[in-house]
Amino acid sequence: MANIKISDLPAASSVAAGDLFEVSQGSGTLTSRKATAAQIREGLATLSGAETLASKTLKGQSVQYYNSGTTSALDYTNGSHQRWAPTGSVTLSVTNWPASGVLGELLIEGVNLGAATITWPTVNWIKSDGTTTTTFASAGVTLVSSGTDWVFLWTRDSGTSVYGKVVR
Repeated sequence: MANIKISDLPAASSVAAGDLFEVSQGSGTLTSRKATAAQIREGLATLSGAETLASKTLKGQSVQYYNSGTTSALDYTNGSHQRWAPTGSVTLSVTNWPASGVLGELLIEGVNLGAATITWPTVNWIKSDGTTTTTFASAGVTLVSSGTDWVFLWTRDSGTSVYGKVVR
């Protein structure tokens, strides 16, 4: 079967469950991998490994939310949006950033951060004038003692250089 769109097939088509189709999106092929008609119908046809998407729009994507509680070690593999509610005096660490060359972004939903004494890992904090500082106190931000602060951290070299900004 050549050049037949799955969406053009009638529900009671003569396509056998084992017939192979090239996995593609729009007019451009994403990969030369093939999926069976049964896999496509079941929604099981997925691409694995590193794929390059050019001029594609991703729809229906979600970000995993993870409640890190009061721990002082946030693990990037738990998701790129983590709720953190430290108490007392804590030294934060972030582990398992993606490999160098891959952008890692972590949005921390910080609860009552101003009520805790936080020693931050080495972060290049972006100040309001665009310059950076590695001292949080010099970043010009006061964290709230009661409420939520949003802290955005990112790296592209597996955590060797981490940048951060409090987002309000």
